This record gives sequence, structure tokens and C-alpha cells, in this order.
Amino acid sequence: MVGDRMVNLVAYHSGFDKSLENYELTEDQVKYTEYPKQALPKCEQDSGRHPVIIELNEEAAGFFVLYQGEELPTYTANENAVLLRAYSVSLGFQGQGIAKKSLALLPQYVKATYPEATEVVLAVNHRNEIAQKVYLNAGFTDTHRIVIGRMGEQFIYQLTLKEEEHN
Repeated sequence: MVGDRMVNLVAYHSGFDKSLENYELTEDQVKYTEYPKQALPKCEQDSGRHPVIIELNEEAAGFFVLYQGEELPTYTANENAVLLRAYSVSLGFQGQGIAKKSLALLPQYVKATYPEATEVVLAVNHRNEIAQKVYLNAGFTDTHRIVIGRMGEQFIYQLTLKEEEHN
């Protein structure tokens, strides 16, 4: 478990490149997400993508991208939503409660970064039962909408942001 070690969400910067070199995912996980080194070039080309590091003891323990852009209507009709994509925790940090803690920090981080945001949405593959459980336990709800992704059906989950998370 994370215990007294601090998990933080931090906007990506090149100071994390060294720890991202050792970023590992299982073969099964790569079916459903992408490595940070694959996501970062897309972020450089698309100003709607905001890469975020899940930091533990000044190392990149995890990674995700927050997105607002032209693909958003695929997932929600809410123009004040933010899409969570490419979420992962590096293999060496898995099983320590880092996903749970990072998702608990997510609403406050999103409101600080996107003050107008009222919800976070994500797409999770119908076969990725572990991720579904993690997201549901973190307070996301199943919208019962489905989109077709590169690996088939994806369930759309959403998390409503409360006003008090503004600060």
C-alpha cells in the first residue's frame, strides 16, 4: 500500500523522461492502453491533450491524458466534460493502491486544470474487467453507452465533479 508515501498528480514535463524510460505494462494491459512514450507525441501535436504524471516519490508511477477536443462528442454530449484516456500505472508500482489514490485526486486536479469542467468521462474495454472495477470503485458510474474502439466494445463511464472541488 502507498501508506505515508505521497501520490501526486503533476502535469508532465521532461524531468520525468528518465523514469518513463523504465515504464512497464503487461502484455495484456498494452491491449487496452498505450505507453506514455506513445501518448506523448500525440499530446505535442494536439493542444487538447494534457499529459499527467502520477507521481510517487518524484518518480513516474503512472500516466494518463486529459482531453478536450473534437473527439469528445463521441463519449458525451456534455461540452464541459473532460475525457480521461491512456490511464495506466507502471508494473513496478501496481498493487500498492496508487490507482485508487490517483483517481481520488483526479476531481480536484481536473477542476484546477479545467475550471469549467463538470464531469470526467472515459471509455473502458468490455473485456478489461480489472479496470472496470477500479473505475467503479473510484466513483465512476456506467452510463450504459457503448462506443467501438480499436479493441471492440468500450463502456462509457462518467464521474460528476462537485462544485466544491473547484478549489
